[in-house]
Amino acid sequence: MNDSIVALYELTDKSVFSKLDSICAPFNADSSYPEYPFPGKLSDYNPIYAAVRDLFKTLKLDIENYGKEDWNPLGELISPGNSVVIKPNLVRHYHGSGGDIGCVLTSGAIIRAVLDYVYKATGGEGKVVIGDAPLQSADFEVVKEITGLNHIKSFYELNTSQPVEVMDFRQECAIKERENSVIKGKRRLAGDTAGYVTVELGDMSEHNNFDSTEIKRFRVTQYDRKKMLLYHNEENHRYVISKSALDADVFINLPKLKTHKKAGLTASLKNLVGINGSKDCIPHHRCGSMQDGYDEYLYRSFRKRIISYLWDLENNSDGIIRALASCLSRYFTYTNRFFKFKDPYFEGSWWGNKTIAYSILDFNKIIKFADCEGNLKDSPQRKYFTLIDAIVVGDGEGPLSPQPQNSGLLIAGCNPLTADLVCSSVMGFDYKKIPTLSCGFGVRNYPFFDRSVDDIVVLTNVYGQVKFSELADRYNYHLTAPKGWRGYIESRK
Repeated sequence: MNDSIVALYELTDKSVFSKLDSICAPFNADSSYPEYPFPGKLSDYNPIYAAVRDLFKTLKLDIENYGKEDWNPLGELISPGNSVVIKPNLVRHYHGSGGDIGCVLTSGAIIRAVLDYVYKATGGEGKVVIGDAPLQSADFEVVKEITGLNHIKSFYELNTSQPVEVMDFRQECAIKERENSVIKGKRRLAGDTAGYVTVELGDMSEHNNFDSTEIKRFRVTQYDRKKMLLYHNEENHRYVISKSALDADVFINLPKLKTHKKAGLTASLKNLVGINGSKDCIPHHRCGSMQDGYDEYLYRSFRKRIISYLWDLENNSDGIIRALASCLSRYFTYTNRFFKFKDPYFEGSWWGNKTIAYSILDFNKIIKFADCEGNLKDSPQRKYFTLIDAIVVGDGEGPLSPQPQNSGLLIAGCNPLTADLVCSSVMGFDYKKIPTLSCGFGVRNYPFFDRSVDDIVVLTNVYGQVKFSELADRYNYHLTAPKGWRGYIESRK
């Protein structure tokens, strides 16, 4: 697999979008393909399975055996006995504004199709983990039901000897009285059954660009800043990583393509945040204005500074103080509508936020170069493949409240940066304005891609081979950027 090659498959039958709800778990294929491992167990309708299959063909994987019983498209990545982690986007069990959850989560039909080809490659001899660390407020049992993961796991238990674990990588979850309410407490979870590894990046972290004053400004909303400082300080830059992810011989990334209010977009690179077991150690922004050298918002604002202080107080206190801080922060946030700010940005949700980009790049550095004990090595430590679910894209206020756009695309490759560059182009965004992508070319000591965008070749099922520079002329869905990015990251073509 060549990391400068990205495949883009387009569903040409647009009637599929009106029938997506009729694709039912456990998402069997709807045709007896020669390589299909479960003859006689078919769905009435499942064009997504065929799309994944055709995507592998577009990428020319094991192309000499295509159409034969022994076609094994993932055989170049996976050998019998390998440990494989499949990492979908399982962020939350409901849509933030009551919309279609299908534009928020990775499709279970895609997970199942990929799993079947993983099974083909392992020969049933390896270990397979499907896992993610969703938001602390997510109900993972409901997420599994929505995506059909329970049915997929049951199907494999009944029809194979292949162990398939579906795992919540979080160490704890939030306790709320109701959806969208204030967090009342936290509950410990079983987490990764293999355990966790605290990975120390030290001066190899992208956050090593920041001085001690900036590091003390690291924040992630609804988490304890004191715990953050235990992981990130003048001496350390540490993350708590799922041991299953580090033990994997092969890591398969299955993100959902969406806009993202803090990172601009979420695809392969951003999806790696879900290998982390403790959100306390993920810097999301530096509290304060860009005028003062931070990236929570652009211009100095006394009112915004008060709100940030109240959030800190709420997350670092108990009892009456916590309750009072919570009430005051909600009051200030609600009354913001009556004030005119010099800029509309809050909570690091805007184009000037580089902190979250550096965290994202750190996670990708870890999954590529850290061994099973969390030590960075000079060469890649596991094989990697990404397949991005862009059948229905999340548009607008992603990642939790986007609107669905029927794009009908699957995008895949073995390099997360080149794949995400293709994603940004088809979304209608300029990658140079998205820090996660623009900074991806200069990752400290561990480059993800050491060539230029002109070297990226896109293989498509409609137009054949397309240069990256020509891609926007063939595919541009003109997605609406999140409010904090709107008018800044759109491509000018």
